[in-house]
Amino acid sequence: MAAQTVVPVFPCHDLKATLAFYNALGFATLYEQHAPYVYGSVRFEQIQIDFYGSQATAAGTESGNTCLVLSGEIQRLYDTFVGRLKQHLGRRPRSGIPRIGTLNTVSKNLRFNLIDPNGNRLIVIATDAHDTPKPKRHTPLSKAISAARLDTYSRDEPAIAAAHLDQALTQLDVEPAATRFRAFVLRADIAVALGDRASPLPSSHYWSARVSSKQRRNRDDTHPAQAGRHADLGRPDHPRA
Repeated sequence: MAAQTVVPVFPCHDLKATLAFYNALGFATLYEQHAPYVYGSVRFEQIQIDFYGSQATAAGTESGNTCLVLSGEIQRLYDTFVGRLKQHLGRRPRSGIPRIGTLNTVSKNLRFNLIDPNGNRLIVIATDAHDTPKPKRHTPLSKAISAARLDTYSRDEPAIAAAHLDQALTQLDVEPAATRFRAFVLRADIAVALGDRASPLPSSHYWSARVSSKQRRNRDDTHPAQAGRHADLGRPDHPRA
């Protein structure tokens, strides 16, 4: 029985720009036609994608078209795409369109998102599962970190991740220092994905939590005798009152 091949056909606004982007990733151009209608095709190893001319969606927005790519060598594929983009663009585009997301290690299967210049999405997923270490202790912030990582790296929804993580970051009193550190690092990465260079969280939230926690510790650690002297200072009959 002959092998079957499925080729996704994505819309594109500008075929030349689309082919140039995929060429930068390492795809070879198989076909390019501009008249009487626009059509093109690219291929990288066993991945083939075709394109047809369309102005149905506005430039700079996501088209809603998605293709799943199953890979047995996802780390090599990711490193190849990122390396070639850095070579051609001088950086890894992490926000806007086009962009390539971070390799997500939270889900059972490794994966990353690639958005092309037309807003078409490739979700590259590893065919083999990997063991994800589970945290020993769950706190509200650690749960928010896990959810934010899924929203950012797996679902490519950094805005939703930012909203949830910002809410959790307003209550830091009971959180271990290591968990707070992980949360702020993740929030900074989300800010980059959003193209937001503003502070991910007003510093007053963090410092007010630290001050209130320190005040409680000082109050709890006060020696009983010292506490009694402090109380005596307020008595009307005390010499210094």
